[in-house]
Amino acid sequence: MKEYKKNAKSGDGPISPAEERKIEADRRKAEQEQITIEEKKNILFRTSFNDIYLPNFKTNKKPESWRKESEHFDNWLNLELSHLPMKNITTFNLERVKKNMQDAGRAPRSIQYVFATF
Repeated sequence: MKEYKKNAKSGDGPISPAEERKIEADRRKAEQEQITIEEKKNILFRTSFNDIYLPNFKTNKKPESWRKESEHFDNWLNLELSHLPMKNITTFNLERVKKNMQDAGRAPRSIQYVFATF
């Protein structure tokens, strides 16, 4: 009680147990929001494609379209990019995808389709 009266006079800190609980709850909420933001920043390409992009795409496109995009991911993008967080994918990684496709004899248009999927 003495501490709350002191805080009320100085204008610093909580002035009641309820306010102290509210401040603590707000701090925990802000901390959880920060953790969520960090998790979103570090989302893997594989997770982004399978859990976010593909389910949404399946509801808006024809089955043949999402089947092809799934093939692009499985055959080409997954090999180089699935283990990387989205924020860490560089042009070097994409050039490796392109080189792998060229080495496999894929046409430039096929490479273009895979990059459109990316």
